[in-house]
Amino acid sequence: MDRRTFLATAGAGFGLATGAVSAAPSSDRPPLRLYSPASQLAPDGGRLADDGVVAAWAEPTAYNFAASRTDPTEYGDRIPLVSLDGRVAGIGSMLVADPAKQGGDATYAESNGRALLSLWDTLVVGKRIYWDGSHDQYWSLDAFGSFRERAEKAGYVVEPTTAVDRLTLANADGLVITTPPRAFDSGELDALAAFVEGGGALFLHDQANFRGLDETDNLNAIAERLDLSFRFNADEVNDDESNAGAPFAVLTTVYDSAVFGA
Repeated sequence: MDRRTFLATAGAGFGLATGAVSAAPSSDRPPLRLYSPASQLAPDGGRLADDGVVAAWAEPTAYNFAASRTDPTEYGDRIPLVSLDGRVAGIGSMLVADPAKQGGDATYAESNGRALLSLWDTLVVGKRIYWDGSHDQYWSLDAFGSFRERAEKAGYVVEPTTAVDRLTLANADGLVITTPPRAFDSGELDALAAFVEGGGALFLHDQANFRGLDETDNLNAIAERLDLSFRFNADEVNDDESNAGAPFAVLTTVYDSAVFGA
């Protein structure tokens, strides 16, 4: 379970080139809201600094730190929050969880729904999206009811899946995997590789390693099997200035507007 979400709700939401992302914040676009996000790394574990891979950066006022492990890769004032490689996206937070599941109204934004749908439109060829619930995820499709309704109004068919294998994925155009507590076995990793090689879109949602919550290795096993241009960092990103009421409710306008539709 997402421990930060539990605490907040108990107390109170790419070979496919994107072009360079401006490092400057912009008042002309709605901010993305990333609740308790993690960052991404280069494949060698160093800093990821490639504008051709990173589609969204934190604002220059953001910083990252060790939330559970002792040695996350640290950044200066350029922290990647969303990265793309071909039709695979690595996203540092859930983005569109229902407010009751994640931090309440203060961390929910209508603009996030538009942004994620725009990302789906950019990467998905087709309309059938499966949402993995077979690896003990807290963030099952049930936690995203509002976004599911929005996506289906936009023409997508969004369904939960209890299997990640070649037979199942043959019927999907896109697959969403949220932080998986249980690792993917070799057969599942091979199925994911075949799915992506066949043109399927894959959305890997990460989150901060808050108070021992750490599925980073399981996401990185997928990234390594697919030989992606990014990996997931075992960290937490905060911003004391650009936030939605708390440092871990990060706001940013430093993103590729062609990808996120703003």
